[in-house]
Amino acid sequence: MNIYEELASGIIDDVSEIIENNYPEIKPKHITDDKSIESPALINGTIYYDLEDEIAGKIKSKFEKLMRLFEADLIDVCEDNQVMKDEIKTYFKQKCKEFEL
Repeated sequence: MNIYEELASGIIDDVSEIIENNYPEIKPKHITDDKSIESPALINGTIYYDLEDEIAGKIKSKFEKLMRLFEADLIDVCEDNQVMKDEIKTYFKQKCKEFEL
């Protein structure tokens, strides 16, 4: 699980918990064939994973845009200092690999 999936999973779990705590009349359904699960989460099964992928993709996309904008802004500030521009590009290239961008 990457950092985007972890964030997405946390969001789904938080939303589920809020719904379960504030709307006790809403009961989870078994959406999986796994009968060993006695108390399923409100959002479970394939729907959970599809939702997690969708949210993770959106988080990653927004984060990538922010990183690119931040990099461009820093490069603009450097004006004619090519050494600083190169260092910023190297730094952001490393961070993009680290964040799987």
